[in-house]
Amino acid sequence: MAKKSGFHLELIPNMYEIGLFKFVLASQRRLRISCAVSILATVVSFFAIGRVLRYCFLPFWANSCLMLVLYIGAIAAAYIVALTIGDIWFAGPWREKMRLGSRFVPSSIDEEKALIRNKNFLFIVFWAISIAIFAFGADFVTGSNLRWYHTYGGLIHSMHSEDASEREAVLKSLSNAIHDKKWQNPDIRDQLATMIDDPDSAVRARAAYIVGRAKIVEAADGLARLLRDDTASDDARSEAAIALGRLEWMPARAHLLAVLRSTFATNHGDNGVMMSILYAFYEMQDQTVARDISEIVETCRDSGDCGVDLQAYAYFYLKSMRPKTAAALAFSVLDNAQTTTAQKCFAADLVRFTASKTDIPKIKSLFDKAPRDLECPVMYRKFHSEAAVVLFEKDTMRALFVRAVGNLKDAADYDWIWMVGANANENMRTRKVAEMYARALQK
Repeated sequence: MAKKSGFHLELIPNMYEIGLFKFVLASQRRLRISCAVSILATVVSFFAIGRVLRYCFLPFWANSCLMLVLYIGAIAAAYIVALTIGDIWFAGPWREKMRLGSRFVPSSIDEEKALIRNKNFLFIVFWAISIAIFAFGADFVTGSNLRWYHTYGGLIHSMHSEDASEREAVLKSLSNAIHDKKWQNPDIRDQLATMIDDPDSAVRARAAYIVGRAKIVEAADGLARLLRDDTASDDARSEAAIALGRLEWMPARAHLLAVLRSTFATNHGDNGVMMSILYAFYEMQDQTVARDISEIVETCRDSGDCGVDLQAYAYFYLKSMRPKTAAALAFSVLDNAQTTTAQKCFAADLVRFTASKTDIPKIKSLFDKAPRDLECPVMYRKFHSEAAVVLFEKDTMRALFVRAVGNLKDAADYDWIWMVGANANENMRTRKVAEMYARALQK
């Protein structure tokens, strides 16, 4: 008997010890038939289990067990394919080793070295390739249901959960913009549209937010119903308002305006639904509602019972859309001795975007009347994971008036702006703004 080498690499187990493979390896003919049957069985299994995963909403553990069984079966079938390839391609010792396992004794040291050096590694390569083909190829030819489940199915199954907290959690995760490609999947979009009518208000709010971001127009009617539903939570209705503002849906304006009018008629406070509607009109860049929003500002100017945040959104819309009547409205607020400091700050900021050159004397007069150190606070909107939108920047009121004059870019105002910047008694923030505009007018 030939002496065995000291180094022995055993990559192929003794398959004859396993009942199934002992049967398969009994003859070449049986191996070929087993290979064909294993391929067919794998394809059929991928088709059947893939359909179950896609269309039968089984518990998560059941789906996991089905996929585990499928993968184990694919690995075993790939092994039989690799054995068949080896039996066809390799001759001599490797084939005998595959059939006999430890009972095979090489006739020479060269025969054993050749067996170890080449054939085992190639067999592993064939096996790995076969596994990859089964994992991707079989799934592809049977409708890619398994990959669909991995990418979308798990999410959709969680959306069907009886536990409202699980439904909300999956929507919270899905709302992140890193998943925006998943928003385009038809199954995801259909499910989101139906969740606008979910019995849980938190789920409805999350679904409405994603519907707006994904621009799922098919859900527009559901959003309109949610916005008009007085029994729904303010959060859900607010999300529906923003979503309608983001959709390219013609009836959205009418729905939003109707709710804004009816709500403001009974409540001038910081109502979240109204603020969201005002922001929705900003998102839509809709100038046709400027008259209605100006009337809100006028009512707040005269009544004095409006919430600060509500007014901030109204002024933010006006300074963004810049209707022709905005400057006159802002001056009426600034001239009114009864208006609050917050209202004057909002109006001063509106002036810098909407004033004309004929208003410059008026602006300079307001500058002289404004206290030197009166600061207007920063206000911004933080909406979920989106970047914050600055509604109003932190600035002194006098600096806002300097900006209003400077934005008109009239060279005749250079001396006035320069004197503000050079005034040592002026607030430092105001002086810096004046210096910036003076340099701009010099160019």
